Amino acid sequence: MKDQTELADFSRRMHQICNDKKLPLHGRQTELARLFGVSQKGARKWLEAEAFPRWEHVIKITEWAGVTVEWLMSGRGPKTMSDIYPSAAIAHVATVMQAMEPSQQYLLARIADQVTQSEKNTDIPLDVHKNGSTGQ
Repeated sequence: MKDQTELADFSRRMHQICNDKKLPLHGRQTELARLFGVSQKGARKWLEAEAFPRWEHVIKITEWAGVTVEWLMSGRGPKTMSDIYPSAAIAHVATVMQAMEPSQQYLLARIADQVTQSEKNTDIPLDVHKNGSTGQ
């Protein structure tokens, strides 16, 4: 019974994000199938509380809908990244990182560390432009 309740709750959340994205009720499963590269039958199962999507589709759904994996799959936690993070830019980076492999997340974290360290280094001019030149 627990599985059926979880599926019904997931289905409600899928309908909620479809409503948020202004997908019409009629043709909704066709649009989801097109968006996520699944069959209409597969999308229908998500909407009718018959099945959960595979993990790669969960990630795509969260990116498209702008919701967190935890909220989509369990209904717990903040619904969107912007509910967690103080700026849209940070929320975007977190959303992108959420879909990355752990090795990619590690590399991005290392890059962030290097950027932070270079900003603290007084030898690097603060007004460096995108092309690498300074405003001097």
